[in-house]
Amino acid sequence: MKKESNDVLSWPLIEQKSSGIKEEVKKQLWLAGPLIAVSLLQFFLQVISVMFVGHLGSLPLSAAAVATSFASVTGFTFLVRSFFSLTTLSMTIRIYVHTSFLLPLMICLFGIKKR
Repeated sequence: MKKESNDVLSWPLIEQKSSGIKEEVKKQLWLAGPLIAVSLLQFFLQVISVMFVGHLGSLPLSAAAVATSFASVTGFTFLVRSFFSLTTLSMTIRIYVHTSFLLPLMICLFGIKKR
């Protein structure tokens, strides 16, 4: 323990050790690893889809690349941000927005069974 002096600015309040910083970075990367992996896999899913369309020819390849980029930048980002920014809306609007997102999602995942 350091001897406390009257001058607070003469020594750092928090001692920085290089091994402590390395350990903290390792812990952060360990926690963030799954998020990084998911982001990379989502990106590669779009790349693989465009690669499959590339076997059809150059025109379908360019169309798929532009459509994927446009959907990724505008559509998905807007939907996700609007879905998670519902804390400022009133309760009734929040219920309607959640229902408008979740109902089509459930229909896409489970389908509608015919009687």
